[in-house]
Amino acid sequence: MKTPKIHPLIARAKEYGSIPGLDTVKALLEELDNPQEKLQIIHVAGTNGKGSIASFLEGMLMENHYQVGLFTSPYFHDPREMIRFNRELIPQKDFEKILETLAIAVEKMLIKGKSHPTEFEIYVALAFYYFSRISTDLLILEAGLGGREDATNVIDNPILSVITQIGLDHTELLGNTLEEIAYHKGGIIKTRVPVVLFPQEPRARRVLESIARKSNSPLYSFEPNQVTIHSSSLEEQCFSVDFTSFPGGCSRTKIRLPGKHQVFNGATALLALYVLQKQGLFPMTFDSIAQGLFAVQWPGRFEVLGREPLTIVDGAHNLAAAKALTGTLDQHCRQYSITLILGMLEDKDVEGFLSEIIPYVDRVILTKPLNPRAMPPQQLKEQLQGYAVDTFLEPSISKASFKALSITDPSGMILGVGSLYMIGEARKVFLKYFRAHQPSPKQS
Repeated sequence: MKTPKIHPLIARAKEYGSIPGLDTVKALLEELDNPQEKLQIIHVAGTNGKGSIASFLEGMLMENHYQVGLFTSPYFHDPREMIRFNRELIPQKDFEKILETLAIAVEKMLIKGKSHPTEFEIYVALAFYYFSRISTDLLILEAGLGGREDATNVIDNPILSVITQIGLDHTELLGNTLEEIAYHKGGIIKTRVPVVLFPQEPRARRVLESIARKSNSPLYSFEPNQVTIHSSSLEEQCFSVDFTSFPGGCSRTKIRLPGKHQVFNGATALLALYVLQKQGLFPMTFDSIAQGLFAVQWPGRFEVLGREPLTIVDGAHNLAAAKALTGTLDQHCRQYSITLILGMLEDKDVEGFLSEIIPYVDRVILTKPLNPRAMPPQQLKEQLQGYAVDTFLEPSISKASFKALSITDPSGMILGVGSLYMIGEARKVFLKYFRAHQPSPKQS
């Protein structure tokens, strides 16, 4: 895939990195006549599972013929991947035209003495502007980093807030405890707006319950024992959820995303729909809900790209995600000799991540994500001392991917993990390879 040309506005914004706070994005949106106020929004924040839950919601709403906008981050190859309408990327022509509109707005801001927006703030504003100008029934908005000071949190009155699994990540910005991180994620909770929770660890849950109580926000959650998994494979999982009064709430539904954690993500999305029904919003039938769930495929989430060898990429990059990943490996992949392609960022819990994942693999190829915060492969290798695993260094992600193909038996398995910035590039290599050498797998 050809790398798109970077607009001058984005090139300048990249210099500002990530800056928490809402003042700049608010100023930008004011120059655009506050398009976010014209939209009905479900706001999704959390550490893991945001994209999957948002995609499940998108699928069910679309199956019921609603016009659905989706904003997620980061992207693999093209920033337009962040902004989708009914699963279609924002057209290149619209993307470029709105960037020109934003460039004018930014110049006005700078004349007024305001700060230059960051790259993420520009994409958030672009999404609001785009969706406000087309027939969008509902926007599903995924927070970027944290929640409380994330650029997406400029919205004042979403119709629903959803908080996914909370774990330790971005600790340099959000805090070193679950309580501190939950405080930041809980910042998306708005006064008297219902809140839906993924099953949380007690320390995080108490913080979120306190925020919801102070905001007079109805809180909805479920316990793991309300979910029954009837069957599970790499191709599909069948489960049922006991939500009383929810249409078909005890009926069996299927998803294509593997892993027990994806069942709970699906259940969280179902609970969010139940809450919407209670508000009299977006009525649906159970059949269309089930079809919408099963239609969802989400790139980079234990995504099967090829079969000989079995080749999978997964965006796991923190300890909680690594535990979910190894749970899926335990369930479906114990019979394989695994080659791991690993690239991580320096600000992650590298030691904890490695202690969870390395015991499952036979050999490791260390590479470098396409990110300024990437950990050098040699430094990552030092963290692997003490593990009985064959280790190779290949800073080029493309070369690391081909190296994995060359050293892995067709009956074995390749697993690319550690950073979305890394697996995006590896995914591109593997898709091209398997399209040339093998039929596409059922799940791709």
